[in-house]
Amino acid sequence: MVAPHPAMYVLEAPVSAVKLGDTVESRRQSCGITTIPAGSAVQVDGNSTLSGLIDVLWDGKAYALFSVDLENRATMAASDE
Repeated sequence: MVAPHPAMYVLEAPVSAVKLGDTVESRRQSCGITTIPAGSAVQVDGNSTLSGLIDVLWDGKAYALFSVDLENRATMAASDE
């Protein structure tokens, strides 16, 4: 199960993701599909409005990816707390 936001994860394998719009108004607009490479850190930014997807932040930008990919291809980063 994916931890609640703002949990950080490090990808162990590449993950396909949908780039989301940069503003609140365009957040639900798809801006194309990309691959987030293995070794990247992503921050959970909440649940997507689309079933089975979760919003994450990577490299300062918003993406939606399958929550199952995050569960199977990433590990939770150590907390600084």
